[in-house]
Amino acid sequence: DFSEDYRFLSSDDLAPPSLLGDKLFMVVLSKLYSVDIATNTVEYAKSFGTYWDGPGFFPTPYDNEVYTFGINEYECHYYYLCTSGAIYALDAASGSENWDSDDFGSSTPSVDDNYLYTIKNGLAVIEKNTGTLDFEISASKSYGGVAVLDGHNNVLGISNDTLVSFDIDSRTISFEISDQFRGMPAAANGMVYALNGNHLEARSVND
Repeated sequence: DFSEDYRFLSSDDLAPPSLLGDKLFMVVLSKLYSVDIATNTVEYAKSFGTYWDGPGFFPTPYDNEVYTFGINEYECHYYYLCTSGAIYALDAASGSENWDSDDFGSSTPSVDDNYLYTIKNGLAVIEKNTGTLDFEISASKSYGGVAVLDGHNNVLGISNDTLVSFDIDSRTISFEISDQFRGMPAAANGMVYALNGNHLEARSVND
């Protein structure tokens, strides 16, 4: 079995791990850890340019890279602007930084073959290979949280008690439903599932 002791950290310092094949990735105290789950060994613990990590900053592995969000170290340390951050693309094999994309997102991005999707105010769609912004979908209110892909060119999110859906094809907001939504939505087969207060709701993504 494999075990690492993080009792010296608070729960806000630990983000959930992610899997890619036989590799487990985890961000702890500004380092990306890679663990070989077949041999239960840590392959590397590589620092990257983030000052703080937390539950919303879990890594997203895809193909040969690992994507995550981190707070800008310089601005947080010297100016106390700990909401400013960047998305980082890290090499899955070595942990080396391939690129970073400043000022997009407030949490770990979602990824497909060509783009990264991240919510900060509206939706930012970022070129996966370069980190450059392709386009944005603006919103009338401030949104954050994790972007969830539904497989039908919609990106869903929950923030400020509101469930929101962004339509990638039309580059518009499909719907905004304000109630007591919390956590992260899940989507499959044209449906979105979300916690509204203490109830689980299922809605069509075409609502």
